[in-house]
Amino acid sequence: MKALINIGNTHTQIAYPNDKFRIDTVQTKDFSIKQLQQVSDVAICAVVPEKLKFIRKSIKNAFVLTPKSNLNFSTEFDISTLGGDRIANLYRIAHLAKLNKLKLPAICIDFGTAITFEVLDENYVFKGGAILPGRRLLRQALNAKTAQLPLIDMDLNITSYLGKNTAESMGIGIDLGCVGAINSILEGIKLELKTNSVHIIGIGGDINFFTNHIKELKTESENFTLKGLLNAWEVNIES
Repeated sequence: MKALINIGNTHTQIAYPNDKFRIDTVQTKDFSIKQLQQVSDVAICAVVPEKLKFIRKSIKNAFVLTPKSNLNFSTEFDISTLGGDRIANLYRIAHLAKLNKLKLPAICIDFGTAITFEVLDENYVFKGGAILPGRRLLRQALNAKTAQLPLIDMDLNITSYLGKNTAESMGIGIDLGCVGAINSILEGIKLELKTNSVHIIGIGGDINFFTNHIKELKTESENFTLKGLLNAWEVNIES
């Protein structure tokens, strides 16, 4: 059986492309080789080095997506530190563009533990991106690094820019601050690309919050990164 594995900071997705693209999701801290007992071929993108090292020891023929893999896009600078998940996102953008299923330039924004941007221009050149902390991480940081600030709920209802208590004030600062940061980055990217006509893709576990606040976002399914990994795997096997 073939499996695709996307190892994130918080969650790990295991997809089975020959089983109607079934996806199992586990906490990354709980992910183990036991979940791969029926698997013979594996493709991996990962941002947690110790988990990746663990799988490589257990499955010798695993394909790992890295900046040294054969890519379907080009770049003008060193991408040796680019994470496998971000490469998979770029791979998927380029694959869909070549099928005429989306128009370049395009931006993928992945709303996870960190919020990442990947930008591909009309010539399939990776122009760069941005990384900022996600809403959950900001909540955890304020709670962990202060004496009195609570760990607020992710579903806190924000109806004003003026918080009437500490939790509301934190929600405004974190959630609307994230929205403002993302809009500011998007405007800067458009200026650098010299166009307002940009396809903006939103993916990741926290996508639902942001679709309510950033109208340009075109949401994709939860398997966007995994399908990019699959596209990369197929190209690298062929080569």
